[in-house]
Amino acid sequence: MDSSQKQNLREIRAHGTSIFPCAYYLTTGIFPRLQVKHHWHEEIEILYLKSGKYKALINMESYEIHKECFLFVNRGELHDLRSVSQEYEEQAVVFDPQMLRFYSYDSIDEHILLPLIQGKLTFPRMLDCSHPVFETLAAEYEKISDAFCRNQQVSGSGDQIYTNNIISQMQIKASLLQFVAIMMEHDLMCRDVLLENQRIESIKTVLA
Repeated sequence: MDSSQKQNLREIRAHGTSIFPCAYYLTTGIFPRLQVKHHWHEEIEILYLKSGKYKALINMESYEIHKECFLFVNRGELHDLRSVSQEYEEQAVVFDPQMLRFYSYDSIDEHILLPLIQGKLTFPRMLDCSHPVFETLAAEYEKISDAFCRNQQVSGSGDQIYTNNIISQMQIKASLLQFVAIMMEHDLMCRDVLLENQRIESIKTVLA
């Protein structure tokens, strides 16, 4: 696929800043309903669907969501999302996994972070509130949202929220690393998904 074909579906806007490529989104309300059109991006997206009902399409597979859960969108995955209930609360953290690395290369880079960046290690599609580790992950996610929203007015309209506060950035990075560590500890991450990625690249060509 050439770059012009991919560009038709690729999200253009940046998430966060060039030096801290991570952003937070909060969408709540009764009307209008949430409607995220079909697109893809290089960043990883962790959605927290705290309340409401939703329909999602990820890599051409449909999902109906009726209870509190995390929904994961890995790098380059085609996805859309819409609410189908009048009341809902949707949160999203979108980040470039490169930001999780440190200057000194170590075993964490080799076994976790580089595979995550390369698409050889991915998040599962979904984890709902019935899973034993859900509350632990939700608490870590709340630390991320708190750090983004500190000293800011948040409307719940879905606007991008980012922070230039160094302490908040450190807390966000630490919590993202902890979130991944918890997923790894409970064997929830997926490996060797290159064939699936190739299938999705073919789909992008057709849709373009």
